[in-house]
Amino acid sequence: VPEEIGLCTNLEYLDLRTNFIHFLPAAFDNLRELKEFFASNNLLETFPPELARFKQLHTLDLSHNRISRLGKTVGSISNVQQLSLAHNSIPEIPPAIGALVHLKMLQLSDNLLKKLPPEIRKCTELEYLDVSNNAL
Repeated sequence: VPEEIGLCTNLEYLDLRTNFIHFLPAAFDNLRELKEFFASNNLLETFPPELARFKQLHTLDLSHNRISRLGKTVGSISNVQQLSLAHNSIPEIPPAIGALVHLKMLQLSDNLLKKLPPEIRKCTELEYLDVSNNAL
């Protein structure tokens, strides 16, 4: 991803699907207006910490990557309503998931999950939960 992407400070929608991306560039910090971000079918191995700064973000698709760790950062995207992390290698969902109180759709299929954290019950607006093809 070219660093020049950071010059698009009013960007609200960004689709980076299928681009062999390993990480997000530092210039991503400038995309504070981003509302919809699609980065599926890439090579991301961790949940990008840069996303914690995107307070407008409501749709995030990181499916079909190599993510094996979410960490607390996932709880920082507090306005997200649709989150897809399907087809990764995620072994556990951190308790920080409970901070996503506006979450309506959560796709976690085809990961390595053995359980869901009790904090998921704090996602009171959750309408759609897909945890198929895990080890629950």
